[in-house]
Amino acid sequence: MHRILPALLASLLAASASTEDLSGWRSRIESFFSLSHEVKTGPITKPPHAACRDPDLDRLSRKVFAGTVWQATLRSKDPKRYAAIWLTVRQLSAGGDVYALMRRAGAEDPPQCFVGKGPFVAFCALGLWFELRSGCASGEMIWYEAGDLLGQLEQVEGFEPPKEIVYSGCGQMRIQLLPLERLREEAARPRDLWGRRFPEARGVELTRSRIARVIHGSIGKLQACAERHLPKAKNPSGRLRLRWIVRLDGRAAEVRSEADSIDSPGLLPCLYEVISKLRFPVPRSTKPIEVFYPFHVHWIGF
Repeated sequence: MHRILPALLASLLAASASTEDLSGWRSRIESFFSLSHEVKTGPITKPPHAACRDPDLDRLSRKVFAGTVWQATLRSKDPKRYAAIWLTVRQLSAGGDVYALMRRAGAEDPPQCFVGKGPFVAFCALGLWFELRSGCASGEMIWYEAGDLLGQLEQVEGFEPPKEIVYSGCGQMRIQLLPLERLREEAARPRDLWGRRFPEARGVELTRSRIARVIHGSIGKLQACAERHLPKAKNPSGRLRLRWIVRLDGRAAEVRSEADSIDSPGLLPCLYEVISKLRFPVPRSTKPIEVFYPFHVHWIGF
């Protein structure tokens, strides 16, 4: 999906000299993406949002926007990847202040027009107004598409970066004017196929010394396991190597033995129970941490 916008933008700018003839850029987009996407392009007779209920605001909107409204519908053939995303490009009248229009429209809660229940990102560049919309099923993937679009616009001669963007999240129905840097930050965040952010790194580095401090804090319970089960072991002295994971909340899980020279049927379950109840520092990681820890056991009897 990310590579659709560069080709779409190049075709759109090439065709902008003739706003009525869509055959050039439409055929290029549809032929290029026909293997992986269903692409529909063309002019639309009405803006992709309801007209503003306030007559003064509606008149102001008509003064700001002018000319043909272009729209491309981009839909992946893989249903697991993305819902449709709509890119709308509108011409702006000379001297029209689209951001002032958005501020006025956003003064009411919910706004009268421009935003709906789905995600929405828009900005002004090269005398054009670019809007990206999607359904909530696409999550926040719209940030990626907006970031790709911005990156391509930056390559066009005469481009001046907008100071602000307009944003509304899924279900918010609220116009927010945000600094351009917010778009760059959101477009760079790692996300899954549904647009959800991966957990950000937090906590501390889970070093061997930090793990050892937690283990030593429960040394009494570990010794109690040894005193209870070693007298019955075939080899009451030896080495154990336990493995477990530390989850993102610091809890231990999936405890098991990697090496055991003691051969005591009751010792390992007892140790597993103690380890599984330990709480470690929250790790600075986006994935569970795997821990291997040796225990040297020597039983001298009573």
